[in-house]
Amino acid sequence: LSEETYPSISIYQLVQSIIDVAEGRPSFMIPFILVDVRDYSCFEKEHIIGACHYNSALLARNHFETSYLSEAKRERKKVLIYGEGADRVTATLYQRGYEAILLRGSINGFKGVFPTGLLSPSLHSFDVITLRSVLEELRRKKGTKGKLLHSTMSTRSRSVDRVERSKERGRAVSAKRPWIPPGSVS
Repeated sequence: LSEETYPSISIYQLVQSIIDVAEGRPSFMIPFILVDVRDYSCFEKEHIIGACHYNSALLARNHFETSYLSEAKRERKKVLIYGEGADRVTATLYQRGYEAILLRGSINGFKGVFPTGLLSPSLHSFDVITLRSVLEELRRKKGTKGKLLHSTMSTRSRSVDRVERSKERGRAVSAKRPWIPPGSVS
């Protein structure tokens, strides 16, 4: 599985998709489900709003599917996967026929860039106004002129601990081919 390639997106692409849908514009990500593969206690503390928890140990079983994974496969929904071990889960589900997409980064990185509007338990729905404001501010600072930002260490919060940064660097070295949505080539 380590040589498999599978699609991946950044948190900025996910946030842009959330904003597009909220404002009535089409999105390349719809329909999708978010899957958090971190330890359940970490998931309970906070997760991206609307995410489902998945115990990655289930992948070793013959009956690894949950009801939301069955629905995603049946209805051809994209499955966005994040958390520790997400690359392995994404590769496995992708190999098993799911439209599995790795959401690059970590919950600490997401929180560092989008401290409000994206994560639970403080909210039950996305704060689109806050997300749009933060994304626009990041674009102004980076001078991207409408291009989506790339997830880099320079945009990470200093609060991300050294271990997380080390993991991110390791992933960057062995980065998977990024998923470029149809019609987004600039």
